[in-house]
Amino acid sequence: MTKNALPQFLVDQMGDLVERFTTAITSIPVGDDRLPPGDHHGTGWLIDIDGHPFICTCEHVANFQNEGVLGYSCYGSANGISVGKEFELHPLPLDFAIASLNSSWGIISHQGVCIPQSMIAAVHSPVEGEYLYFYGFPGSEAKALFEEHYIQGTGVFMHEIEFVQKTLEEEPRADPEMHICMSLSPVDAIPLTPGTRELPLPQGMSGSALWNTRYREVTDQGKKWAPEDARLTGIVWGASQKTGVAVATPIEHFRHLMRMPV
Repeated sequence: MTKNALPQFLVDQMGDLVERFTTAITSIPVGDDRLPPGDHHGTGWLIDIDGHPFICTCEHVANFQNEGVLGYSCYGSANGISVGKEFELHPLPLDFAIASLNSSWGIISHQGVCIPQSMIAAVHSPVEGEYLYFYGFPGSEAKALFEEHYIQGTGVFMHEIEFVQKTLEEEPRADPEMHICMSLSPVDAIPLTPGTRELPLPQGMSGSALWNTRYREVTDQGKKWAPEDARLTGIVWGASQKTGVAVATPIEHFRHLMRMPV
């Protein structure tokens, strides 16, 4: 896409919206005595189920719970806390995990917000040429300084493309029946906000929520777009530097798993 293809208000408002829903995930091995303990491990997002908070991420991120503790840090907080509950794990081809935050949600002050059910799409169905968006925390932007973790988030606008067959040659393997591809090339990426450097490598962004901005869908109908028009439409679980794509599981394959008992 060209730099002028995206209006600045779309860039700003999608970032403001999604940042509040997104969490950085930290893995803390057993016996870790560093200050601060743990390492940046992935990205998650918050949803509301019947008035209760849950965290979602990729299975390959959440399965660290078998080796140590997983913590999360919400928007507006400099601190993290243990998830507190075990994730329900669903490996590839879904690569999805979900856990209740009922036991930890209110312990630390933050401004994190849960995605309401009304903003979760039933199926992934963007119009042709629609802008998709995800926001996550690349590992290259994570640092530990002065006994605190500093993790810089990155937002990315993309277009969906035809399934790239070469992704079938890489591990973990994508499945054209279960997954979608988006163009994601750090070399060709165009900075959209002042001071933005080149697009970092996507490691650490696994688990990011994929959003259908619905900008073209809404404006093509002659209506005014608002951030609340966006819909959660999938989960990003992989990226290929060789082919320059990100890979995601569309919402219809795991939406039923987001109706868990409290």
